[in-house]
Amino acid sequence: MDSRLCYNYVVWGVYFLGGSACILGKYTDRAIRLEQFQYLQIYVLSREDIIVSKIIRMEPKDIEDMDLLIKHSDLNLISQIIDETLQRNDLYESKRETFLGKLPFFRERYNV
Repeated sequence: MDSRLCYNYVVWGVYFLGGSACILGKYTDRAIRLEQFQYLQIYVLSREDIIVSKIIRMEPKDIEDMDLLIKHSDLNLISQIIDETLQRNDLYESKRETFLGKLPFFRERYNV
């Protein structure tokens, strides 16, 4: 048996998500690959996806995180992700209502 065949694996990406990231739509397109892993494909959410995922909670810790992340984020992309989230057909209505309820505070605070 040729030992090189042992390395013929199908590689799957692993995406690390936060608790409210389930509301996001196309996060895999924006995820950032951690390049320091040679044989693993590990991805984390973009700053903009993290920010949008925190809107649904808007607890003090979330606001503190957003205050830090927003400084180096693309506000137009955040607005696009918000629109994507609101256009999802598979988002539970209760999640949509909660998100919509917190959105005005977010938009005012961060001018998005």
